[in-house]
Formats: sequence, structure tokens, C-alpha cells
Amino acid sequence: MINRDDLDHVQYYPTITCSGILSLSGIVIISFIANQIIIHICNLQDLDSMTDTSAQFMRKASNYGLQEYLEIMGELSQISTKKGLLSRLQKELITYGLALYKNCQRCISIHEREADNLKATDFEFNQVKKIILFMNASPHGDSVLWDNWEYNWRDYSHSKIKERQQLREMVALAVAIVMQHERQIYLHLTTALDSGITIEEIFEIVPLAMLMDGAPTLSQIPTLLTYYDEYQKNNANV
Repeated sequence: MINRDDLDHVQYYPTITCSGILSLSGIVIISFIANQIIIHICNLQDLDSMTDTSAQFMRKASNYGLQEYLEIMGELSQISTKKGLLSRLQKELITYGLALYKNCQRCISIHEREADNLKATDFEFNQVKKIILFMNASPHGDSVLWDNWEYNWRDYSHSKIKERQQLREMVALAVAIVMQHERQIYLHLTTALDSGITIEEIFEIVPLAMLMDGAPTLSQIPTLLTYYDEYQKNNANV
């Protein structure tokens, strides 16, 4: 398990997101966390059995310099066009949701067009928009409104059609990671896992969030893995 105290010494430098916007984030942190991800994944399964894109990304991220990091960011922009454990349409809808949350008009246009080319329906587009409305209304901190918000979210997210609930939770999880909202990450990670999404599929969501938000996304990976470890322990005897 990742120890948060191990991150205290990490230095921060400017890094570039896929959209070309300069943001203040941790470039050195990528090497540390990527190695932790690899260790965690290897405890789950053989790295060679992962999808090629995920395995190559994890290996490259574990040993990089600035040039290699920029190459990784370039490769991230191609991830949503490739099928992995998640379909291309699932990835485009997740990225479309992130674009809506970030209010990046150019990104919205690009991913809406790509999802449309992949035969996304009006229902799916409206579903993603409703998810973002929920996430934008999310209480922060220890707000007394949290229980009410969670109750209404669970009521909306639940569906007899498993694929609908899975997409809702994956989009919400991606946004929660970008929000750096621990309660949201816990809620959507555990609900996604309960709905049948695997941790390997969730690892394919992280690069999409990083694509839209840059390296700050990586600061949430220790939280994600800690909550996954907790979920495994709680469900070990179920």
C-alpha cells in the first residue's frame, strides 16, 4: 500500500496537459506513483497479460525524463481512440464527461464528434450531461448535504441495465479524480466495483483523466489504491 508520507519529499514543476495548457503539478511524482501502480498491478495479475496500451504506458511512466514524459502525454491523446478493456465508445463518453466538467469548449466539440461517430445515442449524451450536473452539485467537505446528495445519486445511478450503471459510475469516478474529492472517489470506486467493473478497467480511466487534467490527476492515485485495498479487505469473506 502507498504511504502518503512518502510523497512529502516530491518536488513540483510545471507540466503540460494534452490541451497545451501550462499547469502547476508534480512531474517527479509520476515516476514514484507509476512504480507504485506497477507493484499494485503485479499483485493483481501478470503485467504482460494487461492490454498493450496499459502495459506500455505503465512501463514507460516508471522510468522517464522530461522528453519521455512529453511523449507519454502525446500517447495519452491517442488512448481514447483505442479499444482496450473498455470500448472506444465508453472511453469517448468518459472523456466527453470530463470535457463538460472542465468546460473546455474545444474538448467538448472533439469528443462529442468522436462519440457521435461511434454511434453514441442522444440518451447516452444526455446521461453524461446529467452526471456532470450531479457532480457539479456535489457537497464538499463535511457538508450536512452529503447524505442527501448520495441518496439521490444512488437512486439515479442504479439501473436494471448493468451497462448504464457502469457507465454512470465510470464517468463520475473520472470526474471525482479530477475534482480530487475523496468521498466521491470512494463512492464511485466502490459502486463501480459492485456493478462488475474490474480494477483493471478502472486503471484505463486514469489516463483519460490525466489527458484532460494533466499530472495533478496522479496525486489521487494513492487515494484510489488505498480505497481499493480497503474494498478488497471488506469483501474478502463475502
